[in-house]
Amino acid sequence: MKAFPEENIRAARDYAMTALKLDDTLGEAHAALGFILSHYDWKWQAAEEEFKQALRGNPSYSTGYLWYSDLLLARGRFNEASEKLRRAHDIDRSGR
Repeated sequence: MKAFPEENIRAARDYAMTALKLDDTLGEAHAALGFILSHYDWKWQAAEEEFKQALRGNPSYSTGYLWYSDLLLARGRFNEASEKLRRAHDIDRSGR
């Protein structure tokens, strides 16, 4: 059984794409799309590009770093995953 019904994933993708059509710099929308691409579509390279864009758009978005670290971990890139996770932690601790 999947974690979320397919219609929910479709809706989340549509919302992220709509947000990006309105403002392509929204880090949160890029991160949401990266999460979907990595966890549901298994499109690793596309997901990584979305996470990079997300963090360029909002370098203080700790969730973006957390989700990116999850992708890196799944790809066996442990040092990079650790760096992203540490950055997410630092942002959450400092509040920025």
